[in-house]
Amino acid sequence: MCCVLESYDGSGENFNLGQISKKIVESISCDGVTHEKLKAIYEKLRTRALAMRRSAAKQFRERIKSIFRGSLSDPDSNAMQSTLRVQDYQITSLYDEAKIFTRFYAPEENSDTLLVYFHGGGWMQGSVQNDDAFCCKLTDGLKVCTLSVEYRLAPEHPFPVGLNDSVSSYVWAKQGHFGLFKRIYLCGESAGGNLAAASALKIYNEFPGNHRIDGQILLYPPLSANLFSDSYQRFGKGHLLTGELLQNFYYNYLGKEFEFIDKQNALIFPCSELDMTKFPKTFIITAGLDPLRSNGEEFAQKLRRASIPVEYYCFSEALHGFLGYHEIYKNEFSIALTKIKGWLS
Repeated sequence: MCCVLESYDGSGENFNLGQISKKIVESISCDGVTHEKLKAIYEKLRTRALAMRRSAAKQFRERIKSIFRGSLSDPDSNAMQSTLRVQDYQITSLYDEAKIFTRFYAPEENSDTLLVYFHGGGWMQGSVQNDDAFCCKLTDGLKVCTLSVEYRLAPEHPFPVGLNDSVSSYVWAKQGHFGLFKRIYLCGESAGGNLAAASALKIYNEFPGNHRIDGQILLYPPLSANLFSDSYQRFGKGHLLTGELLQNFYYNYLGKEFEFIDKQNALIFPCSELDMTKFPKTFIITAGLDPLRSNGEEFAQKLRRASIPVEYYCFSEALHGFLGYHEIYKNEFSIALTKIKGWLS
């Protein structure tokens, strides 16, 4: 059963996101984490969040960002960005005409491939700026262009707003607003991986034949409502992303308690889609110590049964979100880039 949280009261930016996120951060458990630097960061995050009794949404998110990404700063990112072409764009949602902030990255050499990238953060946190170093590394390491999308966040903007923003961004890219590309892929980390897979399905259903997706790259994504999977039972406590925390994220993303969520809605849980041929070829990375690991395994198995090309890799000793921890998982990040680059070629 989901831990019942205080929900968004509709009062704009000045609602009690601090109180909501205080309860979310309380769900983080580090007991099973062995890396001392990572453990210290999350303990600091917990302490700061517990002190934020009432905070405007923007203020809270900025504080969390400064703790998390600041503690794991990448000294190479500024130098790397200077070699890339970086430009910010505002695009218009196809669904409500809201403005969506995006950042476009291009390598020094010309590339005919674009990744439309969706950041993680439980649909509640994260931004283009927050994942700037990560997108620089993707662009430079893969020698592709990247469009990073700042979709609107829950609980102010619950499902399907973030999904609609993601679809709108892909369609704009496909229409040539950021240049003409031979291949365009969806790519997402954690909650962004959920948005990538759900976007692929929504695009297939709403734009049949007009906006073909060349593939999708899903990095430790939440894709299933199954709370009895092997990884959920084994790693749902003590490994940063807990089962309770995941349920709290879903609660705020969907605006209802987890037990009342439509488990068959494939735009929320892509693993529940009955016709897996709607998805493009897929590359999946999971973390071995992640309660979501079984989500990636299940999705890969269903794609294979539907004869959809899929490559699946699990980093057995990694925690959820490990590709964002550049200074801690350097070797794993390098291996992941090599595997993705091979898949793209």
